[in-house]
Amino acid sequence: MESNEWSKWLPSILVVLGWGIVLFNASRTSRRAEVRALCNSCVEKLEKVDEFVLSKSFLEGCKYEAESAINSRITLVEIKGRRLVKKTGESFVNEDMLTKIRKNSDDPSKGEFIHETILDIVEAIEDSFDKVYPPRKSILYSYELRATLWSLSILLVYFLVIDIAVT
Repeated sequence: MESNEWSKWLPSILVVLGWGIVLFNASRTSRRAEVRALCNSCVEKLEKVDEFVLSKSFLEGCKYEAESAINSRITLVEIKGRRLVKKTGESFVNEDMLTKIRKNSDDPSKGEFIHETILDIVEAIEDSFDKVYPPRKSILYSYELRATLWSLSILLVYFLVIDIAVT
């Protein structure tokens, strides 16, 4: 293939490569947002259980009512935890700790234990999220800088190839 033919196809190839980079970044960003939303949902359900456990209705209410109120929300947390595992391959929710909450959900004297366990689970969820998606504070990791550098390098390669093809 002559250099003139390469220079005809090079802009199209660069456009396809550019769109590939854009789609990769968009996919990665949307997956992170979906995982964050699932984590927030789990934390929200656990906070509702915690509010119930610390309320008077748990201490003075019916044993079966308390058990059903707690277990329904714990089941939702388990379901969302499984979805997190499918999306990331990482376990965010400790099933054993949820089982401990479920076993003690009918005993008002275990309210403090359930409260502490919920706090541990919430902390584990946040730590797992930070492990999968570490916070980046360096300017080298900013999306705008990386996108600019990638665009600059692609254009540099394009103009170098055109310059070589012309001379």
